[in-house]
Amino acid sequence: MSKRVRHASEPSSVQSTLGAFFESGENSKKRKRNDDSDDESVKSASPVKSKKHRSTFYKAWESKYQWLTYEEEEGMFCTLCIKFKQQAKNTEVWTKVGCKSYREDVIRNHERTSYHQVSVNMERDSLISKTTGGIGQALDTVVTLERRAFIAALRCETIREDVVAKVGQSSFYSILIDETTDISVLKQLIIYVKFMVGEECQIKFLAMEDLYDGKAVTITDKLKEVCKDANLQIKDKLIAFGSDGASVMVGRKGGVAALLKQESSLLISNHCVAHRLALAVRQAADNIQEIKKFNVHLDALFKFYDNSPVRMAALKNIQTISDNPTLKLKQPKAMRWLSHDKACDTLRQILPSVMMSLEREANERHDSLAFGLAKNVQTVQFITVLYSMCDLLPQLSMLSKCFQESGLDYSTIQEQVQITLDFLDSRLSIPGRYFKESETMISTLEENGFSITRRGISDVDEFKRKVHDKFIIALSDNIKNRFPDAGLISTFSCFDPSAMKNLDTYDLDFYAEEKIQTLAAHFSQLMDEETVFQEFNSFKMVIHKNKDKTTQFILQILMTKYRQLYPNLARLAEICMLIPASTADCERGFSVLNRVKTRARNRLSQKVLNNLMMVSTQGPEGKDFNFNRAAELWASLSQRKLDIGIINDDV
Repeated sequence: MSKRVRHASEPSSVQSTLGAFFESGENSKKRKRNDDSDDESVKSASPVKSKKHRSTFYKAWESKYQWLTYEEEEGMFCTLCIKFKQQAKNTEVWTKVGCKSYREDVIRNHERTSYHQVSVNMERDSLISKTTGGIGQALDTVVTLERRAFIAALRCETIREDVVAKVGQSSFYSILIDETTDISVLKQLIIYVKFMVGEECQIKFLAMEDLYDGKAVTITDKLKEVCKDANLQIKDKLIAFGSDGASVMVGRKGGVAALLKQESSLLISNHCVAHRLALAVRQAADNIQEIKKFNVHLDALFKFYDNSPVRMAALKNIQTISDNPTLKLKQPKAMRWLSHDKACDTLRQILPSVMMSLEREANERHDSLAFGLAKNVQTVQFITVLYSMCDLLPQLSMLSKCFQESGLDYSTIQEQVQITLDFLDSRLSIPGRYFKESETMISTLEENGFSITRRGISDVDEFKRKVHDKFIIALSDNIKNRFPDAGLISTFSCFDPSAMKNLDTYDLDFYAEEKIQTLAAHFSQLMDEETVFQEFNSFKMVIHKNKDKTTQFILQILMTKYRQLYPNLARLAEICMLIPASTADCERGFSVLNRVKTRARNRLSQKVLNNLMMVSTQGPEGKDFNFNRAAELWASLSQRKLDIGIINDDV
């Protein structure tokens, strides 16, 4: 057999060769695999003659089974089993001895044997390794630090490739950005992209870029650079822009939004609704002196215990003895009123224990700070503010959490805001449960020996008149000012079915005419104004029939069921869905940044930081990762050197 060398023919393309070699093998998987190769060797070598046995070999079999080769007078051979030295235990048929049973079922029997399948897999790995250098196979079998690092370096490329491809397929997309300062005191710009996949909105991390200054021109240039690198068209494709509402972002003349509108005249700029709510509450609180002082004392209380394990341990002992809940004070943050809600609720539950602890620290340890805090806490003013905040802040926290949901639908915002305004109005006439309990709590504390002073505010009725009602009115006014029903975005309310609840069919002729005309004029580059107007006149009946549904429902059926009938309105619905109501995803990205770039890893390069951010925010599980695709991407690089030492094993 030395004169014969059995090798599979070299393929011109890995994919085409794999398909040719293993096409018939894929069909054979549906049948039960025959692991007993001895039976096959007996059949193929048997000299018994039968009418079904053929004396000739069909050349077409070599095309159908490309691993098959034939030599006259010697029989059929398997090139793969010869190449990888795989054969049955008790016979050399198909490798050193040719098979002379010229029947196709015999060929299929050999194809199903376990040792032939081993040869098939080895050939597949061999063909792939010609492109990738065997990286994919190595990653599947070797578990080392280098493997973890290599995955981290490559996974981000496959993820980014997928994100960019989906954005490119979307008719329009939106950009969400925000700024922060990292642990290395470097200014970072985080960029998220919002796009459509079918009828579903998706928001994905796009990039984290460092800025040498916070000017609008610098931010805009960096955005353009990122879009260019990702092959994302700005003109007529970038449809909306979301930010925290800072002047550098939304300034009318020189803000980032204004500069982007020079590239895309269709751009709609929106101020994050979660930031708007936080600013409205903060502004209302700062205008009421009693509430402003309360926030200062609340923060001081947290720091007093948080900075001392001895004080914390003493407070815990007092809570245990007095049968109060064993809770730790929460930190109130200036711009996060969700944290204020938790801080107030926790303090309300353990207020007697805190007062007792402060008195003990002041009297036994002669702590001047504890003495000052005890004096400020043991007042009618502090207690009534605390209990009234426990009534009002939960509703504001619910609204804030609603605004922080990923993929928030802008059409639901006004409805949620109105619910909150109605709640605040009801508290003017009917105070909440905790406010009513505040007077009882003050009496109980005095009975237990605490000296509750009445400076500033003497009783609960005076507090309601001077502080409680005044704060609610200021809060309602600020929310109304921060959420005006005006501008181009408000014109999308023409798709709101709730506006039709009190309309009859004959009242629909002039419904939302101005709004749809405004939309058609703004997007005239994309659609004919008259056609849009005609489509809307017809679609009004559909909205009216579904007037008990939500705006989200109307937009969904417009993009699916009625897309062919109303193509221009379907595009408007898609644009409405893409308007970024909130930049909460950017805030979540900052949390990931703080986990990735720590004090111990403060010198991460921007490229590595981007890769780790991409993996951390939207990377698939290791078991779902496409190793072969990552290896192909690596093989396509001109520079393949990897500095794995800079990537931590924790990725």
